[in-house]
Amino acid sequence: MNEMPNEMPMEIVQYNPVRAEIARLKEQNATLVFQYDTPAGNRNARSYVQTLRVKKADVERTRKAAKADALEYGRKVDEVAKMLTGELEGMIAVHQKPLDEISEAEAAKRKAEENRLAAEKAAAEQAERDRQAAILKAAQEAEAKAKAELAAARRREWEEQVRREAEEKARAEAEAKANAEREASARREREAIEAQNRAERERQDAILAAERAKLEAERQAIEAEKRAVEAKAKAEQDAKEAAERAKREQAEAVERAKAEAAEQQRLAALEAERQTKIKAEADAKRLKQASVRRAIVREIATDIDRALSEPRDGTPGELIAELILDGKIARVRFEDGEVKK
Repeated sequence: MNEMPNEMPMEIVQYNPVRAEIARLKEQNATLVFQYDTPAGNRNARSYVQTLRVKKADVERTRKAAKADALEYGRKVDEVAKMLTGELEGMIAVHQKPLDEISEAEAAKRKAEENRLAAEKAAAEQAERDRQAAILKAAQEAEAKAKAELAAARRREWEEQVRREAEEKARAEAEAKANAEREASARREREAIEAQNRAERERQDAILAAERAKLEAERQAIEAEKRAVEAKAKAEQDAKEAAERAKREQAEAVERAKAEAAEQQRLAALEAERQTKIKAEADAKRLKQASVRRAIVREIATDIDRALSEPRDGTPGELIAELILDGKIARVRFEDGEVKK
């Protein structure tokens, strides 16, 4: 993509002295180096920045002076333009005035038509609102006795129809001989009758609407009662299912308790059998130990009896034999020239 060449700035002669000073300062600025972190360098840098700020103020003063001249020139340009425009507007006004008068007349005519239509629309809307209000009021008043009035209204409508047909026939025979005034009177009478008939039909429509609303309310009440019955049945079914579920859970708990009791009994029987086995093994061990002890005792007793039966010399108090059995000690000693137990 080709780039647009940079446009040259507008040549404004008032800036030339300042531009020359700035060019000199730019050349000087390119070679200046300050030691900002030393006191002297810091002061020199601040002094140089202040010089630049002063030159910046010169630029602003030059701008204001040049702009003041430009504003004066612009005011003169505007004055000439205003004069020339005024001459043209004077010529335009000669021809524009009759055109504006025609446009204003047409606008006024359109406005009057719009106002007329708006008034007719507002009147029609008000009449419709009044009619709706009358229908609503009639419906509210006739709700309690709608059926009876409906039958009576039908009878009155039939009678009114018969009467209208007779009147219309009589008017048709008389209209052939009537003058213009009587025709107008007959027309006004027909319009009145039609308005009355229309009002009657509207009243009947209101009665029918009220009856339909009542039937709809009864239908909704029946549906609400049906939903209530269904909700009650569902609640009873839910309660029944909950009771059955609780009964099943109780039976399952009883079965689990029986199973646990049976398991406890089985474990107790196994423990009793184990204890019985342990006791039998202990009893057998004791019997075996007693038998061994008895054999040992018999053998020792035989040895002692043999020793006692044999005459011998011995040191008084000499221990001849000692037997420890079941925690009991039996000793045989030589006393007074004899062996004693």
